[in-house]
Amino acid sequence: AVALGLDPVVFLPLCFLCSSAVAPLLLTMLKPLVDHAKKGKFGKIAKALEESVLSRQKGKTDALSLALFVAVPLPLTGIWSGAALGAMKETSFLRAILALSAGNALSCGLVYLTVALFPYYAESIFWISSLLSFLAVFAYFLVRRVKKREKPRLEKNDEK
Repeated sequence: AVALGLDPVVFLPLCFLCSSAVAPLLLTMLKPLVDHAKKGKFGKIAKALEESVLSRQKGKTDALSLALFVAVPLPLTGIWSGAALGAMKETSFLRAILALSAGNALSCGLVYLTVALFPYYAESIFWISSLLSFLAVFAYFLVRRVKKREKPRLEKNDEK
């Protein structure tokens, strides 16, 4: 919209409202799906995910961590992923909506500032940050896989 010369006073609130409009619907739909997944075939995976990632932060920091997660303008850190995390963490509906909206407002502001301050480099910044986030996710799963393979080897060596 900035490249097209549109007025930021018009398009920035419109972008925020349109992207935030899905949050209540997503939270309403995802909570039953998460509960069903915990009871069904994916129960072990859901419990492992809950133990490894979600149990680290409980209580009042849920909303703040959810807002900061959504605020980071990288791939896979938006309203949809934030709503899924909010459903998994069992954050209260109102608190999750407020956190998702606050994070979305920060994200919209950061993207606008990036495009306004660096108009010629905005596309490059997007692609570089996308590549870096993909590499970070890949490295995380690679390290995790290596650690899982080393565990049985260490246990076998301890038995000898």
